[in-house]
Amino acid sequence: MRVPSDRPTLIDVAARAGVSTATASRALSGRSRVASTTAAAVKLAAQQLGYVDSSPRAGRVAVLTGGYTSQLVEAVSSVTQGDEDAPGTVVVTSGRDLTHEIAQLSSLLTDPGISAVIIAGGRWDREPENTLLREMIGDYRTAGKPLVFCGRPALAPGCPELVVDYDNHGGGRAAAAFLAGQGHRQVLLLRGPLGFTTSDQRVAGFLEGCHEFGVEVATQIGHRGRDSGVAGLEAALAAGTRFTAVFGESDQLAVGAMAVLAQIGRRVPEDVSVMGFDDMRFTEDLRVPLTTVRVPFVDVGRTALALALDQDQVDRATHVVAGTHIVVRQSTAPLSTLR
Repeated sequence: MRVPSDRPTLIDVAARAGVSTATASRALSGRSRVASTTAAAVKLAAQQLGYVDSSPRAGRVAVLTGGYTSQLVEAVSSVTQGDEDAPGTVVVTSGRDLTHEIAQLSSLLTDPGISAVIIAGGRWDREPENTLLREMIGDYRTAGKPLVFCGRPALAPGCPELVVDYDNHGGGRAAAAFLAGQGHRQVLLLRGPLGFTTSDQRVAGFLEGCHEFGVEVATQIGHRGRDSGVAGLEAALAAGTRFTAVFGESDQLAVGAMAVLAQIGRRVPEDVSVMGFDDMRFTEDLRVPLTTVRVPFVDVGRTALALALDQDQVDRATHVVAGTHIVVRQSTAPLSTLR
């Protein structure tokens, strides 16, 4: 909800001209193609209201991220760089704190220099924050400012969102099928926290596949970083857990596991196969290149930006899901070839 002010805002200009806030921003910035009649109406409204755009960031797309999405953010930025007709981008971090994320969304909603917002990365699935997010979606629609959820599922069936997600569940299930196809029947699963959508979806798919193919799974729960992969594998070893393969539901978790295996003299993949998820840039440059599930971050980021810039989408519900697929490298091997 916008706080009343004596000074006219971009929202006021858009309302006077009968266009969305994003269209008004682009018309005034002169950096994007807007119909001449529309641009004239917006400029007239601004003149009548005495509106002065003092923000150097007018018309920019804000990317609100909680972390671990650098490739996605770079994909969005790369589209705008070198194109005088494209808006610039500004990156805002939330630290994966839902309260902070909602506060940032509220601030960006009333920022006249921001024409659209993309929220990148998974989310915590809990109340009352989900209710607040649904209310925020309504506020953005009322303001005519596109709000795109990128790399996270829809809040609820039928919720009017712009969503660009990737198939975490299918990727997890494919990973289980791959390891089972290599003969592995005892797998250690390293996962992130319960209630975080990305982790929950990947694990659900993986466990579904393991159940179907008769694979026994031992699970260690932590965070999604390298240190958690180290701690998870050390805890499994201390508990005497038997496994011939490790699946980290993030590449960082898998890398942490590989570090521990190297320290105790267990070879990858000769003694233990290791698999990750994401296909971050560093995975193919490791001493033992990592087999992983690839997320098409570039395509996802570009699709999210396209939705953010498409004013015809503001009042629609769009849910796009990009596919994931396995990239086979040297960190996995059939069980029959081990030892």
